[in-house]
Amino acid sequence: LRKLLQEGAEGFVVGSHTAEFPALTYLERKQLLELSVRLSPPGTPIIGNASSQSTASSIDLAQHAGGQGARMALLMPPQDEYLTEHEIVDFYQRVSNYGRLPLIVVDPQCKLDLMTLTKIGRLPGIHIAARTSFVERTTSDEFCLEHMTCAPIRLFGEIAPQVAASLRDLIRSY
Repeated sequence: LRKLLQEGAEGFVVGSHTAEFPALTYLERKQLLELSVRLSPPGTPIIGNASSQSTASSIDLAQHAGGQGARMALLMPPQDEYLTEHEIVDFYQRVSNYGRLPLIVVDPQCKLDLMTLTKIGRLPGIHIAARTSFVERTTSDEFCLEHMTCAPIRLFGEIAPQVAASLRDLIRSY
């Protein structure tokens, strides 16, 4: 973290969807976030990953991230392919209501259709960051935020200054 800050990083996504966060226990994920907050200068924007297979665990991870000083939480859709649209929207609504942090929804595997994303995006405190096919230069490590591409691991870095500025403004508004 210190090296990235010295190189100009302005904030961090801790345990983003490009990391191997599913291989970590919930305790390890919480410890990683705590360490990131502790090693970052005061006021550094931190986004914690609250993605998990259960609503209760995602709420717990979001609450923990907020309690540690994270500004927002990253949340992917549950990996259960048998959930209905209503159940998926309900998942996001519950995590938003009880997680006590604004959410950035990422869908790196493009599991959510446009109708579901639209319904999720109408929920208060939720911002959509969805992969889109019209962006030619995205890699598996990139996603779109308001029709702009950024790499979450270098979210505030040199790769996409306009996206970094847009996301920086979004985070500062919370």
